[in-house]
Amino acid sequence: MEEESRRREVLRPILKRFPSRKSEQTQRNIFEILIRAILSQNTTYMNSQRATDRLRNMIGVAPSILDRPNLGTIKEAILSVGL
Repeated sequence: MEEESRRREVLRPILKRFPSRKSEQTQRNIFEILIRAILSQNTTYMNSQRATDRLRNMIGVAPSILDRPNLGTIKEAILSVGL
């Protein structure tokens, strides 16, 4: 029991500093994960994350929203990935 307590004590600051990306991604919907994967093909993780966040904040990330003719807004939101 004491060993488990010590293990948690050692891991706590590491996990706080480097949170799991997996848990972050499971909180988002599947379509948003797909959009982020497409955006990440030609750029860094940070740029694709920035673009997805901007897209979500500007118009939202859902098939029904991205199906509308708003290409100018979409282009502006994903500009950071260089597309």
